[in-house]
Parts: sequence; C-alpha cells; structure tokens
Amino acid sequence: MKQVLGLDIDGVLADWLAAVQVVAYREHGLDVMKHFTSWWPKESAISALLADFTKDLEFYRTLVPINRATWGVKQLSIGFDNVFYVTHRPPATRTITLDWLERWSFPEYDIVIPRGSKLVSARRLGITHFVDDKPATIAEMREAGIIAYLFQSHDVPMESSTVIRDWVTLVSTLSLRR
Repeated sequence: MKQVLGLDIDGVLADWLAAVQVVAYREHGLDVMKHFTSWWPKESAISALLADFTKDLEFYRTLVPINRATWGVKQLSIGFDNVFYVTHRPPATRTITLDWLERWSFPEYDIVIPRGSKLVSARRLGITHFVDDKPATIAEMREAGIIAYLFQSHDVPMESSTVIRDWVTLVSTLSLRR
C-alpha cells in the first residue's frame, strides 16, 4: 500500500504562533500566549486580532520554520511514496508559500489549499498519514481511518494528551508507525 503524508504548514512547518506573538506585542502590547487555553484563544477580541493577521498576506513572508522542521520533512520524505503540504492559508498566498518553502529549503511538494475540510483533500490525494496542529482536524482524520498526529511546538495546553512537541519526536514516531 502506498504511504502518503500530508503536512499542515502553519503550526507544523512555520512558527505561526511565534510571529503572531511578536506582532501582537509590537503593535498592541499584548502577550497573546497567555490567552491560549487550547488550540485557539477563547476571548473573541484576541481571536479577531489573530484572524486579522492571517488576512495580511505579507505576514506569511515573516514566518520562520519551527526548529528542525526542514530536516524533519527531508527525513520523512525518504519513507513516504508522496508528500503533500495541505494548508488553510488564503489561496492568494500560494506564491508567497512556494517562495517561503524554497527560501527555507523545504523539499518541493504540491501545495493543496482546500476550500473546506482538509479531510476531503486527504481522501482525494490518498493520504495515509497526516500532521496538523488543530485538534479538530486530527479527530476528523482519525475518524476517517487516517493515521493522524497532533503537533504543537509551543507550550499551549491541548485537549489531547498525545501531543508531539518537536520534529525529532515526530520523525521517530512516524518512522516507527509506517
């Protein structure tokens, strides 16, 4: 059976949360990390602020990779028949995303930007393994029979006890489960 890996970008490859923290503090004097009690802050004002950042397409150029993410993707690509980057970034960021992946030396794979659920794209692409930072996405993938891993490199409280916090652990875990 073909082994196909799907990787989210923001929160898995790109350190989205660190960039949000910098901008929120610089522009609003806010420490957004203290508002995270789960995957997304509960306070509507903070949620709205974070949503505004994602509308600024240039924001995506400022992101840096999560520690060892480039190495990790290269390691994982050895054991999978195919890899896809599956992201809910705005479609207008496709070129920015391609440039970002190239600038940080990530392997070249197709970028998929689903309009709705990532599960629909995962099924269409034959994805057997998926990594995302959003618990709801992981639950949906697992319910559909896709082996899915919750990744969160920051010390954000998560509803799940099975959170992978770094790329070395992720590579090791995926290597053992194939």
